[in-house]
Amino acid sequence: MFKSHWYVLRTAFIPMLAAAVIGSGALAPAASAATAATAPWGAPVAFTGNADLTSLLDLTVAADGSAVALWVLNQSQDTLYASVRPAGSSTWGAAHTLDVTPIGRGEATLLASPDGTVTAAWTEFPNDVAPYGTNPGGRLLAAVLAADGSTWSEPVELDSAAQWLGDVRLAEDPKGGLATAVWTADPGSGHEVHSAVRAESDGSWSAAERLDVPYVTGATADSPQVAVDQYGTTTVAYTDGFADRDAGTDESRVVTVTKALGASAWSAPVTVSDPATRVGGAKLGVAVDGDTTLVWGAADPSTDDSALVSAVRPASTGVWGAIEPVGTGGGAEMSDLLIGPNGDITLVWVDYRTSFGTRTVTRSAATGTWSAVRTLSTQYVPEQFDATIDDDGTVQAVWTQDASAAEESPRVLVGSAMVNGTWTAPKTITPAAADSVYGDRVAVAPDGRVTAAWAVTVEDGSSSQHWQLFSASTVPAAATAPVVSGTVRTGSTVTCKVTWKGATSATSYAWLRDGKAIVGATAAKHRLTGADYGHQVACRASAANEGGTATATSAAKKVAAGPALTATTKPSITGTAKVGKKLTAKAGKWSPAATSYSYQWKRGGTSIKGATKSTYKPVKADKGKKLTVTVTAKLTGYANGSATSTSVKVSG
Repeated sequence: MFKSHWYVLRTAFIPMLAAAVIGSGALAPAASAATAATAPWGAPVAFTGNADLTSLLDLTVAADGSAVALWVLNQSQDTLYASVRPAGSSTWGAAHTLDVTPIGRGEATLLASPDGTVTAAWTEFPNDVAPYGTNPGGRLLAAVLAADGSTWSEPVELDSAAQWLGDVRLAEDPKGGLATAVWTADPGSGHEVHSAVRAESDGSWSAAERLDVPYVTGATADSPQVAVDQYGTTTVAYTDGFADRDAGTDESRVVTVTKALGASAWSAPVTVSDPATRVGGAKLGVAVDGDTTLVWGAADPSTDDSALVSAVRPASTGVWGAIEPVGTGGGAEMSDLLIGPNGDITLVWVDYRTSFGTRTVTRSAATGTWSAVRTLSTQYVPEQFDATIDDDGTVQAVWTQDASAAEESPRVLVGSAMVNGTWTAPKTITPAAADSVYGDRVAVAPDGRVTAAWAVTVEDGSSSQHWQLFSASTVPAAATAPVVSGTVRTGSTVTCKVTWKGATSATSYAWLRDGKAIVGATAAKHRLTGADYGHQVACRASAANEGGTATATSAAKKVAAGPALTATTKPSITGTAKVGKKLTAKAGKWSPAATSYSYQWKRGGTSIKGATKSTYKPVKADKGKKLTVTVTAKLTGYANGSATSTSVKVSG
């Protein structure tokens, strides 16, 4: 996820995407709402008290769906906390203290692993007390949350530096195993890119190792990115540069190094960018097929014209391809590369056009082209945003924007999702505007549940400004809408079929007749009765998670008549078959059981006029003839069934 903390200030050249991909200077309008169902946001829940200075550092979701947040409380000292919200719960557990320093908290990041553990890594500058800058030395620490979310390991030091540590990134192969950390360190002689690897066997970290190789004396490296493909090959990209103001030299390049699974050493550095350009802000990502993509900003030193460019290293060749243009412009900070299962790549960022706004663009893997830039926001955006991607390729973006166009407008947190290539209309996540909303984070669980977290200013009547952290989650969404499955006729059993995205509860059901609940019909299956015949029947399904409960209703279907009743025991005639004696028809037994019957007596197979009762007295015309009775069985909602008795011969 994109990291942007107000207390960590760095200046980096990160070019802006094109107003439209090469050739158009106009922004494309925001997309209409996605046709696929997207879930609404549940009510926000506070997970800290309101303190003078509370900052959200990062948010992730563990493999079991538990949300994990890193945050810092700055009072008389800096305290780094981790909070866990168990899967399916709307309540955050008690905060766990990871670290305490007098001052100088740096940045922090989280990595959720397939085995259910979560790794936290953070930098701190415990000796950088007043007068600031006289003893800035920093440390990089890491700790691991157990898979059951109950305990954190003791923090271990990965590196220390006399001047500065930052740009911390964590990555792990998709199946879990070796985890790699990369960061920028300044031992006092300039920025370097360092790395450490966590062993799969015992979870221990290797000694910090320098990855960059200065291409000239005095060159420095920073802004590392790391990605691991499904084969276990780790790629690190970073910016390598050299500047000499006296000599008028200002050059930089994007460099990558790789390390195959089981290899003992990193490859030699490979320059991916054009040496004739100045570069910055590289973003690295790997697709499920192993193809690795780099996007970075490139500027012409003679004109300062900037462009966003990209290159792809196919898994089949392992060699970086030609540099491809993405767009022109300058001055924006981007999300990570959000790569879907089909290889499409989406970027989200905030930049200034006529105003600061949230933009996005997507590269189609099928065509290799970038879409036109879209603006997602509807008001001024103060450079607070985050974006992530689901396993199915759904992109989730959140950002802070003004609540209105009015001067000094309060602010709200807004979210939008890209489903099947189409962005939904923005939805406000915060129930009320606040003076400030910042530290926006968004994360998605393996089952599609989305959680956002943020900080807001809280007014308590004092002159001090207080901050409080909140979270909200999306309620379940019907991945496939409910449908009534089966033959919709009386006597048949129909099934309510629905699949959910993001549900943690079992599905509950209610069957509806003409829009009203059928008493007792609360199972996934419902046997249609005569009471349903001729009416419209539908099913309503509900599921819940920590965000709340979602309900979806199927289309209604009219119930047709059931099949004709069937005689399991055919009708019979009792009595003496003689002229003037009474004969009685027995209706027999029927499935399903009939509620009424009609009769027709027959002489030699021909209906006798008026002989339509259950009894009949033979007349002279019947003498010597064979009589039968045909019984018609009736039940509401079913077709009538008919059966004929065995004949009897009438004597005189």
